[in-house]
Amino acid sequence: MAIYPDGKTEVMEQVVERVYHEIADFVLPRTRKEATAAGELRTGIRAVAEYMRGHHAQLLALGEIRNNSRTPDGRPRYGVAFNEPIYEAREALFRRGQESGEFRSFDARVMSVTVQAAIDGMFAYWVTNPGHDLEAHAEELADLFEHAARADPSGETANR
Repeated sequence: MAIYPDGKTEVMEQVVERVYHEIADFVLPRTRKEATAAGELRTGIRAVAEYMRGHHAQLLALGEIRNNSRTPDGRPRYGVAFNEPIYEAREALFRRGQESGEFRSFDARVMSVTVQAAIDGMFAYWVTNPGHDLEAHAEELADLFEHAARADPSGETANR
């Protein structure tokens, strides 16, 4: 369990914030170009993988900080609550897709949390298996979640 003095903690917090902002700055312009919720979902998953492919060192640093930083009372500094803005944004995406009839009825929060867990797992796997095809993994995740959310489960993937 690593508990750091304030100066080191502040530096680590700044690293985490910077990386998350850089990811958002890379992903959001791409997803905003999409006309459908499914397209936005797919593009978001692909874009995060694309960003991380080019920023392996940042991904490693982010993982180390997230996994090892603790609050003074020993709790993880970056737990599930840290992802709340990501969950909220993706939940809003799923609700838009449901309201438009593009997505079926499901618990948008559960789907949002599940998508993020799958993305986090993809990066954890890639870090330990650098030869793994990150882009193919992202594409499979995009297919999986698009199919899971789609209102018409018999339809083909429209945004490939």
